[in-house]
Amino acid sequence: MVRRIDTVRARALCWMIVAVAASTATAQNLLVNPSFDEDSSGWTPANATIEAIYRDDVGSSLAGGSGPGAVEIRFSFWNGASGGVYQEVAVVEGTSYEAAFSAFAPSQDNPAEDAPLFIQWYDAGHGFIAQEAHHAPFSNDAWLRIEASVIAPAGAAIARVYPTVTNPSDPAETRPGVLYVDDVLFAETGSTTTVQEAFFPAAAAVAGLAGTYWTTDGWFRSASGATVELAGAFLPQGADNTVAVASPVALGEIPGDGTLILEDLVAALGGTGQTGGLYLRAEAIGGTQLPFLFATSYTSTPNPEGGGSYGQGIPAVGRGSKGRTVAPGAFQNADRRTNAGALNTSPVAISLRVEVVDGDGRTIAGQTWSLPPYAQRQIGLPGLGVTSLGGGSVGFELLSGSGSYRAYTSTVDAITGDAVYTAAQ
Repeated sequence: MVRRIDTVRARALCWMIVAVAASTATAQNLLVNPSFDEDSSGWTPANATIEAIYRDDVGSSLAGGSGPGAVEIRFSFWNGASGGVYQEVAVVEGTSYEAAFSAFAPSQDNPAEDAPLFIQWYDAGHGFIAQEAHHAPFSNDAWLRIEASVIAPAGAAIARVYPTVTNPSDPAETRPGVLYVDDVLFAETGSTTTVQEAFFPAAAAVAGLAGTYWTTDGWFRSASGATVELAGAFLPQGADNTVAVASPVALGEIPGDGTLILEDLVAALGGTGQTGGLYLRAEAIGGTQLPFLFATSYTSTPNPEGGGSYGQGIPAVGRGSKGRTVAPGAFQNADRRTNAGALNTSPVAISLRVEVVDGDGRTIAGQTWSLPPYAQRQIGLPGLGVTSLGGGSVGFELLSGSGSYRAYTSTVDAITGDAVYTAAQ
């Protein structure tokens, strides 16, 4: 089934379909900071033998995983016991809950031999009632998902959700057991909504050079049998867009296993005359497996000499990189011109170094950009100080200690106006 919503205009579209690599969350997750996007706040080491270290360079690579951002557990106790970090939530006795976490145990210098998920139950006075442990087949050097369905026992008012690493019983061992933990879940069974977030790093509803007018359309596919409610927010250049992301505007419903086409998204979200990024929030009513949203956009201008249009496909992406990325294919000459852009995909301000490298590997220009939360910036290479380049690359590096970004270049044919979007990787 296809559902089409004409938000501002209607015209023939040429589409490129790309799967969303989105950061994800479950709406009814009772835990605070379950995916460790920025830090490890909300989680407590269970005892003094445990180190809990925030890692911004590792994260779950499982389908639907939130990507970079995890907590590294280091457990130094060698009698076959388990240790980790925990968080406590209020529960109702007799109620069924779904619990899970993603785990990665590196093999190098690591005696770890299991990654159990413990659920401990307490009464309202914090009196201990019971504990249960849940396991999955253990292996090193691969992300695993440990999942369980549990029922709060009689008298339970608190659940301690406790992802752990297990060390062998070996008094001669001195190495800590090491485990990376990400995407922890504790939610009431039958939660009615599953949430997936994504971004379009660049979008427009604005006049360009030579009489062009650029607009952005979106095509969204639900891989869930459940109805999906789609909402979005326009993220103007240079602005702190925290409020917009927290209160996205309803865009329409995607039928179960269906498609939704939306035209001129930026104008529909109040951004006429501007460029920036787009935030997307999809909610699958009734719950579903992650990821379930697949999306791309088409940023284009009508052909001034007849029918059709010129434009580029820009896929939806997740929260993105915390390190260095590169976009090849940068030009500034009579044939082609390149724009460089980046979107802050995090709720904190970031500092981003942008450098242009020529074909011989020499850095010929550079700037440091300060991007407020969820802010976007795009400029042409002359704005970076490059007036002539026959083929090079643009590099991006996150300088701040937290946050994430998505970067890209858009290279435009100087004669036809056709453009090529290149995601920095």
